[in-house]
Amino acid sequence: MLGYFLLIFSTFIWGISFVAVKWILPFFSAQQLHHVRLFIAGGVSLIYFSTWWLLNQFRKKETITYRLLFKKSFWWPPLLCGFILYLFLALQTEGIAFTTVAKSGFITCLYVLFIPIFLFLGWKKKFSFIFWVYCCLSLLGIYLLMDAKFENINHGDVLTLLCAMVGAIHILAVDKLAYHYRPIIFNCLQCIVMAMLATLAVTWNGEWVVIASGLKQMDHMAILGFIMIGFFSSFLAFAFQIYAQKMIAPHIVAVLFLLESPFAAISAVFFLGESLSLQGIIGCGLVLLSAYQVSRMSGEGQEVAG
Repeated sequence: MLGYFLLIFSTFIWGISFVAVKWILPFFSAQQLHHVRLFIAGGVSLIYFSTWWLLNQFRKKETITYRLLFKKSFWWPPLLCGFILYLFLALQTEGIAFTTVAKSGFITCLYVLFIPIFLFLGWKKKFSFIFWVYCCLSLLGIYLLMDAKFENINHGDVLTLLCAMVGAIHILAVDKLAYHYRPIIFNCLQCIVMAMLATLAVTWNGEWVVIASGLKQMDHMAILGFIMIGFFSSFLAFAFQIYAQKMIAPHIVAVLFLLESPFAAISAVFFLGESLSLQGIIGCGLVLLSAYQVSRMSGEGQEVAG
């Protein structure tokens, strides 16, 4: 139950973070916001990791995780996952610049289909017909909630589709690589890698002056927004995800992740004064129903011999 609670709480944090983004956008572009978010998450992670490492220097009995630090095999899984997660967020940020928010939100959610497909192709895992029904039902709910229109397909849609595939790969990578790690330490290394990549990107684009100017102009709501998306949404929520995936199968995780959209819609109603149409309410209901039903399928996706 703890795993489900942490996973749903993470989606709640990510949902509210859409409100936080609205508070920040008057001062930064989406790409600049994305990079500052990673700087905050990476900075907090570096402080936590350094403190944890120093405390272990004075302990009489070393922790298992600390002993593993001195093995080469310890480092590559979180570094790889950090790179994949950065690529996911970068593709999402770049794609949304060329397409609508509604289309981007819907296409990103297609990871819910890619994960069972990848599990079948790579590990010969099969899923029942009813599981696929709830996957499609949850996507229908997302479609209704976001009221996405697909009159034409553009460059941004393709980037966002790649983003959905990379998101699916990240969930599977965490499932396969993070099991023996302390979740908070694994995420610290993830976030540090993303902050390093963000530093390279900002330097390459020559955006340091623009970002510094935006930081000076921010109001208190934008500061609160960065705390939300940098600390809670990145440092904490990703760690909760890693912990939860120790207990929950990745295809179930994918469906539960879709709860982020209803939480975002409800948060917008309470904090931004936006309205939720009947169609949106029905969409929320379909996502919630699908997430509940799929969460009960703990025996799904067993490996098939041969």
